[in-house]
Amino acid sequence: MEVTMLCRVLVFCGFTVASLGVAAEEALVHTAYVPGGAAQSDAALEGVARAQGAVEVLRYAPGGPLERLLVRPGAPGVGMPGFTSYARVALEDALAAGASISRAEDAEIVSARWEHGVMTWRLPAKGGPLELQVHHEKDLLYTERRTEEATAAGLRPRLIRIDFVSGEVLVQVFDYAETDADPMPDAVEAGLNAASAVTSSKADPARAAATGVQFYAAYSMLDLGWDSGWWPSGSGPDPGGFPIQVRLAFTAAYNHGADIQGDMTLTKGMLGVGAASGLWWFNFGAELFAKVALDIPLPFGLPPLQLVFDVPYVPNFDLLADDEDAFDSYLLDSVSTLNDQTPRRQLFSIDLAGLILGNIDWWPDWLKLTAGMAVDAAIQADGSLTCDSITVSDGATFIEEWQQTPVTVSPEGYNEIANYNEQAEINITLLSYPTVFIKIFTLGWDLPLMEIPWTPVQGPADFEFNQAPVVFPPGAEGEGEGEGEGEGEGEGEGEGEGEGEGEGEGEGEGEGEGEGEGEGEGEGEGEGEGEGEGEGEGEGEGEGEGEGEGEGEGEGEGEGEGEGEGEGLPECDIVLVNDAAQPITDFAITSSYIEVFESRVIEHISVTLNIAHADVGHLVAELVAPGGASTLLFPRLTASGANLVETTFDDDATLSLGDGVAPYTGSFRSAHLLRLLNGLDMRGVWELRVADTVAGVSGTLLNWRIALNPCSPCADDWHAADWDRDNKISMSELLRVIQLYNMGGFHCAEDPASTDDGFVPGPGANMTCCPHDADYMEGPDWKISLSELLRVIQFYNSGGYHVCAEGEDGFCPGGV
Repeated sequence: MEVTMLCRVLVFCGFTVASLGVAAEEALVHTAYVPGGAAQSDAALEGVARAQGAVEVLRYAPGGPLERLLVRPGAPGVGMPGFTSYARVALEDALAAGASISRAEDAEIVSARWEHGVMTWRLPAKGGPLELQVHHEKDLLYTERRTEEATAAGLRPRLIRIDFVSGEVLVQVFDYAETDADPMPDAVEAGLNAASAVTSSKADPARAAATGVQFYAAYSMLDLGWDSGWWPSGSGPDPGGFPIQVRLAFTAAYNHGADIQGDMTLTKGMLGVGAASGLWWFNFGAELFAKVALDIPLPFGLPPLQLVFDVPYVPNFDLLADDEDAFDSYLLDSVSTLNDQTPRRQLFSIDLAGLILGNIDWWPDWLKLTAGMAVDAAIQADGSLTCDSITVSDGATFIEEWQQTPVTVSPEGYNEIANYNEQAEINITLLSYPTVFIKIFTLGWDLPLMEIPWTPVQGPADFEFNQAPVVFPPGAEGEGEGEGEGEGEGEGEGEGEGEGEGEGEGEGEGEGEGEGEGEGEGEGEGEGEGEGEGEGEGEGEGEGEGEGEGEGEGEGEGEGEGEGEGEGLPECDIVLVNDAAQPITDFAITSSYIEVFESRVIEHISVTLNIAHADVGHLVAELVAPGGASTLLFPRLTASGANLVETTFDDDATLSLGDGVAPYTGSFRSAHLLRLLNGLDMRGVWELRVADTVAGVSGTLLNWRIALNPCSPCADDWHAADWDRDNKISMSELLRVIQLYNMGGFHCAEDPASTDDGFVPGPGANMTCCPHDADYMEGPDWKISLSELLRVIQFYNSGGYHVCAEGEDGFCPGGV
């Protein structure tokens, strides 16, 4: 007799978790606890799970760990994050141990005794749910039914329903999305044993000269405290509402510093900055304290397991991130960067079973419980340092390397003070990964191994550099000369008359018309093309008039005034108009055309209409691209009103036409996305079709225009979730999108620099910024839907993303 074995046990971070035994894939799982649910149908229970249950992304990888990503904890008392059924694992263990197998009318029956009862599995021969019953002595405790589906790799669950004899039901619903992404790597163990977080010392860099200036800054911060609160979020400062919660508290220490040394020169009244070198660094370390809260319902007639306790272990500063960077300049026209991330390591692991059972005296001996907890952590840190300017107390300012500027030197010498005006940014994030696991019979809860980020140091950093004296005694000035050159090549067309004075030689060809005079000195050669007319006046000596071509070299500097006109295509947008008015009649289609002669790939489209009609609720409008592809601008509107006046359809708009009022002036989303036409060639004939679908009122299409590839501030090469612009979505960045999803919307921050991504969680009135790239389905609605969230999760799992025309949101999974 053969029973298919589909489940296997994986050991990860010291705890046992179950795999579905299928190829690498993801499941979106909804889990709910429903008191009195025994009388409800599977469909009704599924509805409760989807509406109020916990939502998690479970990732299965062959031969690798199971990763859980908590998307929504669910309603308190209903959501069951971290729940796992081990019914199939227990079946495999029972068969391996020699459980008895018998045959009923249409099923195989597997029975396995345990110390105080029996477990019985019923495997239907012709399909149908797998059923497990668990008895204590002769009393039934619960029944589990697993509705499963067959795949090429085996069976996988679609719905799990667990009915307890007391009437409660645990229900779990699975939605799958296959992926070819690589398995997530196992946790990496690291052997860091730093005695202190901030005791590292840095040697001074080699001086660029025996004399000169030195800018030095150091900063230290101790006792950076953080408390995660109960996670997943409870009903307040106290835990409650979810089966397992943890509370992590960190203390940390941090410092940074910089040392820049270099030359300043003084030559014939010219003060300059010369050779320089420098070093900057940071250190960060942290220690951890932890608590655990349990609120697990035990519907076998037992009281719930409710307990809060400290996790005992010896804390120490065994997480340390530090980095330093040396450079050979003043950083006036360059940037020095730092980056360090510790490997993820396990801070501690402990068996919780003894702690739990030692704190409750009513626990029955026959109810076996296994439990454990671990916390992994890593530190991610990066920073950048550059110099906006070096300013001197007499007004001299340096904004680039090797710059010279004139200064006044008194007979007593030169004695001023220099300031180093840096621009620095440091971001340090502590990533903690708690795991708590509890198993009773075939029921288990494990808090997902996912990141809880804490960023105690974030954004601009103020390095308080000392003021450096710049001293040159009398007679210290040197003598010298400065030289400068510039080269170039060019062509131009022009024709003209002119007067001027100067020294030099010049080279060029041209046709044109114009008058002008100029004066000055300079040196250079140049290249250009142009066409136009102009007039100008200036001052100078010398006269000349003529027409022709010439070549030469020379020096000259000139100034003048003028006016001119020219023609040419704009760099990034083409706007074309059809001003021919056409009648709109009942039950007819009015077509109007615009021809584009420029051949370019479409990146963005907007369409503006002006229509005179007493009731625009009668109308339907469609845009047809060259080649026949089309998109619906607006259907018949439930609201009506007269006229469309400067009504623009643009995917970047926040409102649909149905949200507006006549005459609908402004920007609106089209009914179907205009971006569906992106990637096509814009060249050819564009058609606007306007249909009047109701008798009684006629109107006029006054004019319309199309804007192709307009310069849009919202178009760039990075997804809004990708704060650090590395074309990857990190776990911290993904958690931010999940936060926007959980808060039911987002709005623009008044100060974009005050947040990582420029947005504030939750609905709000400020929608003046570009919408989030994740908010792309059916136009921006300033909410992240579950489908849109899963798209960002796809980028996270694919190890990156890149811009592409074929992506529904303008991006495709995978790095470039």
